[in-house]
Amino acid sequence: MKYYLMIVSILSLSYFIGCQKREVKERVMPPEKVDNWMLAGEPEHYDGKTIFDYIDGAGEVYLAYNFRRVDVYRYTVSGGPEVAVEVYDMGSDRDAYGIFSYTRKEEQSGIGNGYDYLGSLLCFWKGRYFINITTEEETPETRAVLFDIARDLSGKIGEKGEKPSLITALPDANLDSAGILYFHAFSVLNNEYYISPENILNLDSTTEAVLGKYAPDNAVLLVVKYESNEKATVAEAKFVRNYIPNLDKDGFGTNDKGKSVGINGEGKYLVVVLEAVSRDAAEKIMTECRKLISQLELKEK
Repeated sequence: MKYYLMIVSILSLSYFIGCQKREVKERVMPPEKVDNWMLAGEPEHYDGKTIFDYIDGAGEVYLAYNFRRVDVYRYTVSGGPEVAVEVYDMGSDRDAYGIFSYTRKEEQSGIGNGYDYLGSLLCFWKGRYFINITTEEETPETRAVLFDIARDLSGKIGEKGEKPSLITALPDANLDSAGILYFHAFSVLNNEYYISPENILNLDSTTEAVLGKYAPDNAVLLVVKYESNEKATVAEAKFVRNYIPNLDKDGFGTNDKGKSVGINGEGKYLVVVLEAVSRDAAEKIMTECRKLISQLELKEK
């Protein structure tokens, strides 16, 4: 019996050590030196239980995208500003893109699967990773360092990843590509476009949603995919009842600002058009969106 327990203990220890080695191997680490900037101290590590110790104000947003872990590295240079590198493991490419879509102002190509540079901040996503690189002061030197670190990390991420397929439900015509938001949680939607203090769409970790904005009149298109037809039907009824009960038989109406609203539920999908300048404009967006969803459904079969 003692021999058996010893063997079990050895196997358990070997498995634990193996997992640790694999976890370290899978981490994406920035270079030790970039120009005159050097890594300072040991990296900081935070997970879902400790994320609020690091970013108290934004922790809930990352958790809403199924955040797994962040490793934080800091660079220092004599007489210059600090540079911080945050490597977020979001668990999947769709959620890495999701948090990027929530963070970025514009979307540019050339680093990872898409990046944005805002002077003292550079962020990008690739595979299941979202990378955020910041500096205390914007200078020509720090700009070069931010881009060098970003390109180095992008090259080290072996997985490429893809954007969520639900994005293809947004019609391309007049779509503001930099304004696309992919998300799961109602709180994220409210931060971008306020709907209600209550979760009247029944959004949760099992739902996928995408929000798009359209020129020239800033119409908003919301597409939600639920786990089942039944959940989509229940959510549609709840949304109509609490948000705009005066819809006509075709699912169109006006909000309190006089803008046109359209709602259509079919299968697992719920489509909502908001802020359209006219019913015709809302119907056009709705019709094109439904065509794209039909194509999505064919691919899913």
